Amino acid sequence: MICIRYQSRMKIAYLRIIIVIIALSGIFLSGISVYALWIPLTTQQLLEQTKTIFVGNITDVTPVDVQYQSQWSKNGTLKQNVGPETMTLDQYNVHVEEFLKNPQNYNTIKVRQATVGGVPTGPSTIAGFKVGDRVVFFLPKYENQTHFPMQYLPESFEIPQSCNGHDVLAQKRIIGSNNFTVTQGGIKVDYNNFTVNKPIKFLYARDVGTIFGKSFDVKVDIAKVKDQGSPLVFSQEIHAGSKPCQWVTSASWEFIPKEQGKYMMTIWTKEGNETGGGMSQTPFYVKFDTGALNHTSPLEQFRSGIKANDITCTNNLQLIFKVDDGSPACVTLDTANILVERGWSHLP
Repeated sequence: MICIRYQSRMKIAYLRIIIVIIALSGIFLSGISVYALWIPLTTQQLLEQTKTIFVGNITDVTPVDVQYQSQWSKNGTLKQNVGPETMTLDQYNVHVEEFLKNPQNYNTIKVRQATVGGVPTGPSTIAGFKVGDRVVFFLPKYENQTHFPMQYLPESFEIPQSCNGHDVLAQKRIIGSNNFTVTQGGIKVDYNNFTVNKPIKFLYARDVGTIFGKSFDVKVDIAKVKDQGSPLVFSQEIHAGSKPCQWVTSASWEFIPKEQGKYMMTIWTKEGNETGGGMSQTPFYVKFDTGALNHTSPLEQFRSGIKANDITCTNNLQLIFKVDDGSPACVTLDTANILVERGWSHLP
């Protein structure tokens, strides 16, 4: 057994097939086309629900005709239906390099191309591998399937020669492809509680679905939402790339809001030379740091976006506004009365 602890990140039923006839490509596996939609198992589920995991090099590929078999579970018992339909699958001779789970006394194992069943017209095959490929194979835990050749699971993937199989399986994956983390002052903050004049750090992590190295580009625009338009206050383009043997790569940026109020952040993402890409918009809100009022002048508060009548004076001082330019100031009550009488200032 593999001696690595994994954190289960979500519970997905051992559902292998959704009966949808649709052509997809590149789901979870690099370079593998999918002709029916299935829900891939997480790494934790693969460890729990597979019989054997091994790394091997393909030495031979031979097409074979086999009867269509479907399996399902009923009341905890595995049921199976065989034929009469037939299908042609690739059969692989695989030289075993290393067992990652349930070691066997085999140097060579025969396995067959993965399929996804349940489609009314018969199973759909998962595009396979070729001679010379180094692959991490996941073999299913079927009670009535104890001999080779057996179908490997669709989650099996090609692995570069430089990658260690144990290390690749131990890596934390991102369920749903990406994860977004936002902090201010080293603390995770929700989008309604940012404060002015403090850096907000954004971290966008992405599971690129391959360990052969892959890049993606991110463009970030942040606009300050105002009554008259939304001027752009931040813009950055980021090129991020994953290293070989790593599933996840990330892009990060930092923004310091100078005014309180509402902002709109727009993020565009694109992989390689793809056209279009994805776009998302997220509003967030910035407020004044009330803890810093004792060290902030009335003018600094005003310039940060605090409304004039909400400016705070400390030490029992009185807030006034100059008549000529409307700028705020904090003075003693006696001084405020004199300035108002002379028409130089006015009260809120």
